[in-house]
Amino acid sequence: MTNLERRFDLLWKATVKEREDVDAAMMILTNEHQFARHLKRKFRFDFCHEPSRTAIELQGGVWTHGAHVRPKQYKSDCEKALLARELMWATVALTTDMVTGEYVNRIIDLCLSRQFISGGHTDYVVHHPSPNAFPNPSVRVGEPSLLSRQVGQSKSRK
Repeated sequence: MTNLERRFDLLWKATVKEREDVDAAMMILTNEHQFARHLKRKFRFDFCHEPSRTAIELQGGVWTHGAHVRPKQYKSDCEKALLARELMWATVALTTDMVTGEYVNRIIDLCLSRQFISGGHTDYVVHHPSPNAFPNPSVRVGEPSLLSRQVGQSKSRK
């Protein structure tokens, strides 16, 4: 764990403990969470809140021309962000100077707002299979999606 990750982790825990509107047991973060294993990619989130599918990426070295701002790493970060979005994750990127109580509180609020989504994958429903062979976990094989059912209902009412 880097110094920046340790700093974020300590700030997260202290902020969660301070807030009266938050159940600390429900706000535990996972460190180095690997996702997209089915695509044989080794992408990991620095931290994530799994119940709300919220990922936190810490972008250290932005001002010192670290890895995250070099073309190859930046491209990889963009691929990772797109893949995370396709898999229904909300990703938040923070630079070193953004690891503050203000931003941590905003991320906690984001996690809380996303916890009320029933199921881990249903914040967005795609009504067609992905052309890129990415699975749409919110639609079971052979079952029409919520969106296609709604479209079908609106057509039948006309």
